[in-house]
Amino acid sequence: MPMSPRTLRPRQTIHPEAASWAARVVANGGSASGLTLNAVDKFCKAVDAAGIRSIFYRVNLFCGGTSGTTVGINSCVVPLYRGQSATGTQFGNTVDTPNLFGVGDYATTGGLTGGGSKYLDTGFATNILTAGNRHIAAYERVRSGATFNTFLGSEAITGVAQSFSLGYGGSTTTVQFGYGAFSANLNAVTTSAVGMWLGVNTPSNTGLIYRNGVQDATTTQSAATPEASNIFVFALNRASAAAAANFYTGTLGGYSIGLAMTATQALAYYNAMQAFQSALNRSV
Repeated sequence: MPMSPRTLRPRQTIHPEAASWAARVVANGGSASGLTLNAVDKFCKAVDAAGIRSIFYRVNLFCGGTSGTTVGINSCVVPLYRGQSATGTQFGNTVDTPNLFGVGDYATTGGLTGGGSKYLDTGFATNILTAGNRHIAAYERVRSGATFNTFLGSEAITGVAQSFSLGYGGSTTTVQFGYGAFSANLNAVTTSAVGMWLGVNTPSNTGLIYRNGVQDATTTQSAATPEASNIFVFALNRASAAAAANFYTGTLGGYSIGLAMTATQALAYYNAMQAFQSALNRSV
């Protein structure tokens, strides 16, 4: 009896931006396991499928390497995206330049933990994004900080009238998205919860906060045209004082910087990010 032809499964094609990330991790002295690469690959494909890739100028998922090693730190500071596409203009530092982070600050099943005077310099200047069309986001996994903690943000040399930040303001439980000026702060409703925080400044000058893909707060406030000031992560880049400030104490599973999002896009982004965290066995 003739044998039935064997059905071959198509070989999985790794997303080119996931492959690029892995190569850049190795070039930076890090490593990427098959599990991690697969999770990054699925994140890239989910972003593409949702049609939101061009929104992102910079994304870092804080992954790769092994917990508590130099290889781990060298891996997690390599961003996945540095521009609106892999072949277009790339912005900011090739890696998130760390200040004072050590091997004990990174865990593959946790993320990157800040505290004290630790921060990352993205090299991404706020004036790359126009006022009224920008976002910043952070996936907060563990909160342990005190007053005035900034997930990420910057303040231009001219002072608080040129700020763009996401984090706590005034208490340990009030999450705020500041844009244009601190007087334009927007307070989240779900103040005590952790999760993925997304601050959006829309073309209609509406400020929005999303938590886990669901709108949590809104306001209308004209936004100032941003000046050049690098965005820091785990702190506010207080360029007016030439120093980092408002250090965030807690663990982040990633961040992003880019253009504004609609509610549908914000939810799709959260779903992709949550699936990524779950794939790395990070509690979500």
